[in-house]
Amino acid sequence: MHVVPDDVSVMPDKDADTMRFKVAQGRMLYEMAFRFGLMWIFVLAGIVVAGIVASLFDIRFLIVALMVVLVIIPMLMAVFYLSYGLRPECFVNSVPHTLRLTDDGVEATLVFTSVSLEGDEIIEKVRRILFDYNEIGSLSVGDTVAVLRKPLLGFIVIPRNVFVEKEDYYTFTRNLRERMGLSTSVESANI
Repeated sequence: MHVVPDDVSVMPDKDADTMRFKVAQGRMLYEMAFRFGLMWIFVLAGIVVAGIVASLFDIRFLIVALMVVLVIIPMLMAVFYLSYGLRPECFVNSVPHTLRLTDDGVEATLVFTSVSLEGDEIIEKVRRILFDYNEIGSLSVGDTVAVLRKPLLGFIVIPRNVFVEKEDYYTFTRNLRERMGLSTSVESANI
């Protein structure tokens, strides 16, 4: 992952392959949980189920299960979000951005919008981040998710609906697969 020097004279959406978009919070949470927290979900679900079953014999286990649900899980979700969701590799998804395939990798152009102090002007700040093709470990099926390799712990969601034409999505993902060196007929579903 490399920060590309800004060119403030160029419009951020000019050369983009996608329209400007950001990933919905629910989708972001789903992808983070699926990619990084699946083991914790199973462990905590097992503890809660065991506590509910054990509460049939002693009510104190129900209290322990409720403590896990109402205290421990929210705290772990906050740590989970701080550990993964705010990493630069995942942060891209939560900010309005466009994607473009370059010779060197996938370039994400992040657009930060704010209102001036006077309140009469909208200010856009642009930041470009380049993800090399060799940093992308795999592509998932469905709406494409480019999963980054370790030590980068992140992903880039590429939804179908951010392309003007449906065929542009397939062209984009086909070109991405070719530049990554993957087969164009099979997508890898695992990290």
